[in-house]
Amino acid sequence: MSEIEDYVKMQLKKGSKPIDIEKKLEQAGFNKDRAYEIMEKSSIGFRNEGRFKKIAVLVFFIILIAAMGFYIFPIDEAKDCGYDKECFIKAANECLVATVLSDIGGTIFKISSDNTCSYIKKVEKLSESEPKEIADVIGNKEMSCTYLKGAFNEEALTKITADIENCAGQLKNAIQEITSAEIVAP
Repeated sequence: MSEIEDYVKMQLKKGSKPIDIEKKLEQAGFNKDRAYEIMEKSSIGFRNEGRFKKIAVLVFFIILIAAMGFYIFPIDEAKDCGYDKECFIKAANECLVATVLSDIGGTIFKISSDNTCSYIKKVEKLSESEPKEIADVIGNKEMSCTYLKGAFNEEALTKITADIENCAGQLKNAIQEITSAEIVAP
């Protein structure tokens, strides 16, 4: 190892910045290429000094933005309440993502809430005793309904027409068609 390389290593141990040592070598008469060569031999990655700080700051901000994103837009895992209405009502009142199955007169509805205080009521399976006229109108239909946080209408789980004024969709249209045609007894 040359005397100049020893000098560089000693300066690095003292805490001198590689770029400052390179400038001192140039001031001492070494041309820029030779100063660079000496620094490169004596100090691995001396040119990357600032780059590591920039990368660290960039990684920090990426992590920070990701964390904020998960806080602002949480990824909600749907709570499957099965047929447990109380489980669903509790989640819906908190505007949490949940699903429940509800048997209304032998027809199975799947009701799914989300974190915007809305739910979708969908016909999952029609009752075998359902008249063909009604089955043809409501089969495989759904509607989307809204409510206020803490004010989920529990009757939405037991009555097909409950809260219908806050809903939109094919199922709502089908229900209104049936009730206006008086196919269903009042």
